[in-house]
Amino acid sequence: MFWVRGLVEFFGARSAFVVREREISYGARQLAARLDLTALTGSEVAALEELHPSNLPLMSSSLSNLFDPVHVARVAQLFAQQESRLKPLLDYRQFDYWIYDEYLNPIQMIEHLRGVRRTLDGKNPHHVAILLDCAWLYVLTLLHAIGEVRKTHVSNLAGGLKEYLLGGPARVREKENIERLLGELKAAGELPESVVTDPLPPYFASMVELVGRVMRRSDRVVESLRYFEYLASAMMVSAKTTAAEGFEASYDPVAAKIAENVVAFLVQAAELDPQLLVRSRVALLEASSRST
Repeated sequence: MFWVRGLVEFFGARSAFVVREREISYGARQLAARLDLTALTGSEVAALEELHPSNLPLMSSSLSNLFDPVHVARVAQLFAQQESRLKPLLDYRQFDYWIYDEYLNPIQMIEHLRGVRRTLDGKNPHHVAILLDCAWLYVLTLLHAIGEVRKTHVSNLAGGLKEYLLGGPARVREKENIERLLGELKAAGELPESVVTDPLPPYFASMVELVGRVMRRSDRVVESLRYFEYLASAMMVSAKTTAAEGFEASYDPVAAKIAENVVAFLVQAAELDPQLLVRSRVALLEASSRST
């Protein structure tokens, strides 16, 4: 239970459950309550599920793979077995993303993708899966950014996002002073024209637009995350499917479009193979895998 409490703190989870098949002692339940955890037996999980029914086809042959230990282990193994040139991106995805300060990840994700742009191939389903998995993380990154921007700059999205990316108001002033100094040096001919003075990346305007879209449709973002998770898992084992096929009647085209917007931004900002976006669009927006 202490281990689970540590995971809750590290990932910033709102709640966590400890499930045991055997009976949970009175002392263990008291400890769980003290640690703000919910301790449940298998039968109690079933009772809790009845109180919170889901309209997702979780028992279908498609979505049930997400809960199959053999399938999950196979997907994890395939991610780990990718070629060495992808190792920096995969290490970032699995470890560094969770260690970095959150405000660094909107740019760090782009830079890690850009670093392997000559390796990622849109014809390789494993590479499409990697991009979709990175897009899952990027949606989470955007939600962290939106949470901070809403606190002080809800009416000035560009200004709030700039402040977030640069690490706060003091860092913004510091960066602006450096930008002004470098600009003066360039104007005096003391620096080559190739020197970039803007502290923000060239895709900042596109990022602002994407953040605005996600913010306006934040009620659909959970579904977007689900589509990324499902498709990344399926494509890593080379399964031909689409989000619509997996989620059946619960498929939401608006959530799928939000997901597609995120992939399009990553492909453009990191200068990736355009075929990665083509394949992702088919998986997210097409009605059936038969169209692939």
